[in-house]
Amino acid sequence: MIWRQVAGDPEALWSGFVMMDKTSGIWLLHSTPTFPYKRESNSFFPASGKTNGQTFICVTFPYDRFKDMYQYIKAPIFEHHIPNDFHQSLQDAANENRLNPNELKELSYQLKSIGGQVEFKHGDLYVTIADTIKSNVHVQTWGRQSGRSGNYESANRYHVLNVECISIDSRLWKPSHDHSKWCVSNSGDWTCIADSNRAESQFNRPGGALCINNKGAASLPVEGI
Repeated sequence: MIWRQVAGDPEALWSGFVMMDKTSGIWLLHSTPTFPYKRESNSFFPASGKTNGQTFICVTFPYDRFKDMYQYIKAPIFEHHIPNDFHQSLQDAANENRLNPNELKELSYQLKSIGGQVEFKHGDLYVTIADTIKSNVHVQTWGRQSGRSGNYESANRYHVLNVECISIDSRLWKPSHDHSKWCVSNSGDWTCIADSNRAESQFNRPGGALCINNKGAASLPVEGI
């Protein structure tokens, strides 16, 4: 199943796809608009995705988690290929009505991946993440969006701080040229790969993050801040 952002669609924030067999599957979450563009190999990755920095993360889940995930993702699927002899539950998930967005504003859901634990969030995303992991966080999101939010202190007194520049192999990436969406905790053990920008226009739209509790993973983006 493939879904992506659709211009003008207030629910279309998630972008990604899943590939699975009857026992497990891979979920790819990313920040590249209109990717996948089409399933055909010659138009799979859009040319616009090569201009700015992006994030991609693949996570493997047991099959029985995907239907639950889909109810929370609310992904607007534009293409899928499901064999007739595949699980009926997956075919139903691709066609059924999804939850009302008003039911998801402050909803969180904890999933277990094959390799470990992953957190899934909806709402005012980075403030919710900071409060959940009980840590200040540094956040990188697209810098050209109107209504971009500044640094913020949550009700629980955790700070959400915008990253102003990333250095990778002596090259500097500013938010105006970095479309990636992620945050790391000051405690150094959480990394969250997300799909939402820090902008008021996105606070009430479906979206979320995959959060990894691993010091090794968290150290990689921290080194570039």
